[in-house]
Amino acid sequence: MNPQTKTMLKAVAIGFAISLPMAAYRVGTGELDPIDPRPFMMGSRTGELAALPLVFAVGAIIFRARKVPGWVSGLNLVGAVTGIFLVCTMIVVAVGAAYPVPDFPFASPGPRRDSFVKGVMRTCVRTQRDYPANRGMSDNAIETACRCYADAMADIAKKEYLDHRQKTGTLPPAAMSDMQAAAEKCARSARN
Repeated sequence: MNPQTKTMLKAVAIGFAISLPMAAYRVGTGELDPIDPRPFMMGSRTGELAALPLVFAVGAIIFRARKVPGWVSGLNLVGAVTGIFLVCTMIVVAVGAAYPVPDFPFASPGPRRDSFVKGVMRTCVRTQRDYPANRGMSDNAIETACRCYADAMADIAKKEYLDHRQKTGTLPPAAMSDMQAAAEKCARSARN
């Protein structure tokens, strides 16, 4: 094995030694969501994981470029890109299969739920303030009802509802009935 290839393999190993724990930490803290099985999302996660090892590999190839013929550098580059992305794809697929997106993606506390609740709250408050039947309600009562509704929606939002909405642009009838039940429950509690 030539010196450039040895250096490149060491650099890739160092890149993975840094990249994998960083990704694991980000998943553990909730900064990264579970791996969504859609091809675009898996490709995006593969790219995130491969970036650092790829930078290290290219740096090693450039560092040793004078000591080997140009065609060897070219083959090392092709091998590094292909190998790194193949390894990263296998890691992402394996982790995605082992830890799939939950059926209720917003039910557990964390940044995903917080973001979802905040978005539902913002839309709910704006809509309810403009609703003629709520003209006499205080802002505090509207915000309390909307908070109740947003929390209820986070608890009952199913992955299949989100997938259906992404494909068709509308929610399925089951989601609409769940939303109606949550809205009625929260409206009753806000009026009491």
